[in-house]
Amino acid sequence: MGVRAFMVQFARHGLGLGSDRDNISLLQIFSAWQNNLRGYLPLAIGNLTKMQHLQISGNMLIGEIPKEISNVVELELLDLSTNSFSGSLYMEIFNISGLREIDLSYNNLSGSLPPNIGSMLKNIERPIPRPFS
Repeated sequence: MGVRAFMVQFARHGLGLGSDRDNISLLQIFSAWQNNLRGYLPLAIGNLTKMQHLQISGNMLIGEIPKEISNVVELELLDLSTNSFSGSLYMEIFNISGLREIDLSYNNLSGSLPPNIGSMLKNIERPIPRPFS
């Protein structure tokens, strides 16, 4: 049996996120908010196809949000807020039809949200933020 939940709740330890070699494909919940995580969100995030909740806000993650995250089709909550992600969002992220909550605020993202975002994210429960500046 694989790991189904991983919660990091001890703050400011300065760990980096795992690399592509990590094998935790059955992971359903990853919560590590305000834990001083550094580095990039690994491309292997797309291999976590059973993930339902990904909450890594309040860290020091950088770079683009990888388009591979759109492979996480069971994702319901995506909270990547308060990091230093940059660049434009890949529109594939909005094809995750089961998303109920998405928070990408307080990053360095650019571009705008797709005009048909309301029809793409039919299950969203919170207000959709205004376009990025």
